[in-house]
Amino acid sequence: MDVGHLPTYDPRSDAAKKEALDASRANLAHTLVHLNPVVVLLCGRRLWSFSNAAVPGKASSYHSVC
Repeated sequence: MDVGHLPTYDPRSDAAKKEALDASRANLAHTLVHLNPVVVLLCGRRLWSFSNAAVPGKASSYHSVC
């Protein structure tokens, strides 16, 4: 077996650049997956806080009708 015919790794090759890009996308995806529950909880808390807001003037008219 001739050593001169063995493949070498070139970090400037297109395959190496694609591999590095795939690795960075995987890291980003991993980070965003763990960020989803935080976003869902913040949105839920915001919706809950707005739904419990008392509207002035509406409470008195509601009680006078009943």
